[in-house]
Amino acid sequence: MRIEHWEDELYAYIEASKDLQFEWGQNDCSLWAAAFVDNITGSSIVNDWRGLYGDEDTANLLMLERGFANCEMVADSIAPSKSVKMASRGDIVLHQSGALGICDGRKSFFLTPEKGLVSALTVTCKKAWGI
Repeated sequence: MRIEHWEDELYAYIEASKDLQFEWGQNDCSLWAAAFVDNITGSSIVNDWRGLYGDEDTANLLMLERGFANCEMVADSIAPSKSVKMASRGDIVLHQSGALGICDGRKSFFLTPEKGLVSALTVTCKKAWGI
């Protein structure tokens, strides 16, 4: 269940992330999206992952140790999936590259190693999860 005025939190979160640098295990795509979910729901998903890996290989190993083949499977364990056509603001989405991001309606945002915060059309995403 989302907190009251979560829409303001979405706007503030994306604005505050414009200069955020990607860092494995601290501010990577999955933790960035999970931290937003924590902020608007009061959950603590990030606490189970942050600081436990420092590169992509170690992240993948940790997921495998926990029974997940990829970020999509982790997201499946946390929230119900839905069609991208039904994604709405505040939902989590999966980019074609495998990165998790946050839906802001027509556009979705992703934290990338190369460019930091980027956007893509939500309809180009592979999957969505209702938050």
